[in-house]
Amino acid sequence: SGEEKKDANVSETKASDETEREMKRLASAVSDHPRSAVRLAVASRRAKEVLSANAEATLDVVGFFPDGSDLVAEIKREDVLGSPDGVRSVAAATAPLRRLLSRRGGAIDAVELLGGGARVPAVQAAVAAIVAESASTSAKESDADARKNKKPNTGSIPIHTRLNLEEAVAV
Repeated sequence: SGEEKKDANVSETKASDETEREMKRLASAVSDHPRSAVRLAVASRRAKEVLSANAEATLDVVGFFPDGSDLVAEIKREDVLGSPDGVRSVAAATAPLRRLLSRRGGAIDAVELLGGGARVPAVQAAVAAIVAESASTSAKESDADARKNKKPNTGSIPIHTRLNLEEAVAV
């Protein structure tokens, strides 16, 4: 009904105004208080690491705001990856693989992911998609070669992950 739509619009406007006020408060805390910025960076890194393994994380910074109140926010992996920064990050992580495949004409034996990015599900999925695409293109080409040489085509490119030194020590 019309009354319900009006109520919904009022609620959305109030929520939007409240969000805008909170964003200004957050920006002020970060720009005016370097200690808050450092705390936010540490909490963000922690949340990012949690999002590598879980679909949701809590960003919790005790005493973040100048009045001593805490910053607590629930973050979802899908929101982070759906943002322009998330899309750019995944693209940047897979760019070296794409360049290598284009230089080598898709001919590679294996892919090895190193470091923390190797645990990010979106990076893993993007790499797997690129490798599968390359393998299917290579498989079509090598099927013709296999028929000539009477050897079967495996068509599978393994993807390995390896911890960096910092992560290995933590495990």
